[in-house]
Amino acid sequence: NSTDFGTLTNATRAHGANSRTDGYAAGGSHTIDDIDKFSFSSGGTSSAWGTLPTGRTSGSSCSSATHGYTQGGYTGSHVLDVYNYPFASNSGGVNVGSLSPARSTGTGGNSDSTGGQH
Repeated sequence: NSTDFGTLTNATRAHGANSRTDGYAAGGSHTIDDIDKFSFSSGGTSSAWGTLPTGRTSGSSCSSATHGYTQGGYTGSHVLDVYNYPFASNSGGVNVGSLSPARSTGTGGNSDSTGGQH
C-alpha cells in the first residue's frame, strides 16, 4: 500500500532520478522544464532545483552517484538529447550527448559505470 509522501510542483510525466538522500523529478510536458528535488527523509513539498534546457514528456531517466540524467522524450517530435544535472548544486541541466535514433517512452537504466535508454 502506498502513502502520500509529498507534493511535486509539476507532476505530469516527469523523469525521475535519485541521489542517496533525495529524489528528483525533471520535465514532464512539452512546456515544463523544471527540476524538482524532494528529501527521502522528510517528504513534503518538493523545491525547485533547476531547469532543463527544454521541456519534454515521455523520456526516460537514470542516475549516477553525482548526477541525474534525462534522455529522449517527445516535444511534438522524438527527442535525441541527453541532459544531466548535478545533485550537489542547483545549476540546472546541460546537454551531454545524443541518442541514436531519437526516441521516446523508453526505459532508463544504470550501473556503476554507465547509463542508457532501452
